[in-house]
Amino acid sequence: MRKKVNRMNIEGPLFRQLRKDRGMTLTELADPQNSVSFIGKFERGETRISFNRLEHLLSQINVPFEEFLFLRATKRGVVPAIQMDMLRSFYLTADSPLPLNDIWQIIDRSNRGGNTPADLAALAKIAATLDDTTRWGQLLKIFIAINRVFITDSLHERQTDWAAIQAMTRPVVSYLYTIDNWGSFELVTFTLFQNFMAPATVHQLLGTALSLSAKEEALPLIYKLRLNLLAGAFRTFINGGNTQWAKECLDQQADLVRNTGELMEAVILRFQRGWYTMYEENFDQGKEMCDQAISIAHILDQPVIVQRLTKYRNVIIAGYHDPDAGIIY
Repeated sequence: MRKKVNRMNIEGPLFRQLRKDRGMTLTELADPQNSVSFIGKFERGETRISFNRLEHLLSQINVPFEEFLFLRATKRGVVPAIQMDMLRSFYLTADSPLPLNDIWQIIDRSNRGGNTPADLAALAKIAATLDDTTRWGQLLKIFIAINRVFITDSLHERQTDWAAIQAMTRPVVSYLYTIDNWGSFELVTFTLFQNFMAPATVHQLLGTALSLSAKEEALPLIYKLRLNLLAGAFRTFINGGNTQWAKECLDQQADLVRNTGELMEAVILRFQRGWYTMYEENFDQGKEMCDQAISIAHILDQPVIVQRLTKYRNVIIAGYHDPDAGIIY
């Protein structure tokens, strides 16, 4: 008896649906690379297919491979509602965005509503589900551990030991230095942890990150992640008084955003330039630039951005008068 492929593989039935939706027959698709018999078996889930052959078939029905992967995930019911700004506009097939999104929502809720013991318990619960045999599982556990330190210190109203926090990031720094070609995983990892690293370490790694991810910058996801990384590094440097490095981040962001039509990215950059100007050049002029950014976001009907930038502006103004009050992560 012929052995059949596990029918839990839904690629074949999904392809058949897409083919029929476009009014195409097996005969029309068949060619020297894929016969009518093979395509039929694939659609029935009776045989597996190589990446190249599937990509070829999808091109014949005008369905991008990325779209096919998204539709497959939708069929399986595993498409996450990503809340993180840097990943919200993208669908990723990797496993790490799912728990990372859950972690981020807990941290964001804690930042907005105050830390609670329930946040500690929720983070511990996620940590217990992470796979220690995977790199992303190991790194996310470190990310959780660091945030649990901050929440615990907040609950006990004590100062956080930054030297200890920076020591916790050493395995992350070591990993990033071993990578010769940075992709989305490395950029996300660096963006997550750079707030906890020493500014000198961030500055050194930033050059490495931008250089080793440059070959993929035409990919929208990589473009967005590079911008987010620079924006985060700017905050790290301006908070730490490293104004020259902060200025470098602004200039690098400007180079990426120029002539792209990315309006919201340009608005954020305008706001950051206002922040820098307030602290380093002219307070009133910088505040005006921040207000301009907020006004543009309002015109573009972006209430969440307006609320966030308004909150940041108020913290920045407070920090101008009292440096300890102006830290934004």
